[in-house]
Amino acid sequence: MSSSSDPHRFFCIGTNHKTTPIHLREALFISAEQVGVLLPSIQAHFGFEELFLLSTCNRLELYGVQNSLVGLDSAEIFRAYQMLQAHKAAPLTSPEWAPHAYLVCGEDAVAHLLRVVASLDSLVVGETQITAQCKEAVALAVQARTLGPICQRLTQEAFHTHKQVRTRTEIGAHTVSISHAAVQLAQQIFTDIASHPILLLGAGEMIRVAAQYLLQFQPRSLKVSNRSPLRAEQLVEEIGFGSVCPWEEREACLVEADIVLTSTASPEPILDVQGMKRILSRRKGRPLFIVDIAVPRDIDPACSRLSNLYLFDLDDLHRVVESGTEKRHDATREANVIIQLRTQQLLREWRDPSLESVLGLYHSYVKRRLEQEAQKTLRRKLFQQLEVAQTQALQQMLHAASAKITADMARLLVHTENPEEKRYIHAALEQISAEPTPTPSPHLLVADKGILTDLPPSDRVLANRIEPLSIV
Repeated sequence: MSSSSDPHRFFCIGTNHKTTPIHLREALFISAEQVGVLLPSIQAHFGFEELFLLSTCNRLELYGVQNSLVGLDSAEIFRAYQMLQAHKAAPLTSPEWAPHAYLVCGEDAVAHLLRVVASLDSLVVGETQITAQCKEAVALAVQARTLGPICQRLTQEAFHTHKQVRTRTEIGAHTVSISHAAVQLAQQIFTDIASHPILLLGAGEMIRVAAQYLLQFQPRSLKVSNRSPLRAEQLVEEIGFGSVCPWEEREACLVEADIVLTSTASPEPILDVQGMKRILSRRKGRPLFIVDIAVPRDIDPACSRLSNLYLFDLDDLHRVVESGTEKRHDATREANVIIQLRTQQLLREWRDPSLESVLGLYHSYVKRRLEQEAQKTLRRKLFQQLEVAQTQALQQMLHAASAKITADMARLLVHTENPEEKRYIHAALEQISAEPTPTPSPHLLVADKGILTDLPPSDRVLANRIEPLSIV
């Protein structure tokens, strides 16, 4: 942990549904698989101390810690995004998205993170999916080894604050998810949606929630189509209703259906204008209603110009979502007060040099201890045949454990109200953290940023299996 106590070391750069239209959001969307490549690359390019990336259908946000944020420019960061998205057919140019990007630092960035995790900044205020998405973002950063003790602590505090908001306010009492909003939009078009055949394209979380909500209307016909037949079958089995439409027969199912909800993970549209024209010609004038809640979008937006097709996307759902805003106004105001007070408290703690100093020493101590224990364990013959992937998993585990233990200790110090008890904990931490680092063995093998293994010269099986390694 850096010795600097400047609160402006924490920052957030991003775009979201409030600042950026969907055609730009989908162009910037980054899958979980890409995040693993993106985080270390951006960290190396800009020299950030810590980093994690939140990529959802409604936002792309980069959170991090840096000793000095002077000269940090959102346009430069997004050029790095473009570089890593060069495989896309139509990469964005800077002037297109630059006006939509925002950069917040210090107290504003902390408050923003707490608001995002508590779902106060969501398209649907109070929805719970964003919290799970934030936890996934943290887990991906742990795997990429870009999450440090400051981000670990702040995200833990954000999850804790989220629980306070849910229990102390009625923020979730009148909430609908994006999936609920999509179904409600269908209900506005078809007053009796139960009498119309329904098709769900995809089998992920958004479709699962929509399917469960649709059951309340007792539809006469519901089909699920997904690239993975097994996932489609599992969803039908889970909701206890409907049938599976094979993916290769989805156009025939679109001819039969009147209401379609689609949310797949396809990087490109699954249906273009020509395909939609074929489908509409076979429907003989029957209108087709489609809500596309995928990012990137599943249906080519140009299809919206076709006759007898009513195509809606995430941005169109604002009208439905806003209908419940008044009911949630008081709860949102109360939640914002909680966020404000917790942010100020965190910043006061952050500016405490003695707290940051002792936690920095403690973090080094924890890492050292974990590495020592790993050294002892991996010296055993049982572990000499580890594969590279297994070793990397152990490295990630130790990296996450050291950051989490430090964050837990920070929480203990922060929430200890007795001054004498706090001074005692400070003193104890300083004493155990000051333990000198043992002299390394002449045969010590040091794995990149992680596990230490001590092998005799005659038995270095791991030396040929683990890269990169250096001999100390």
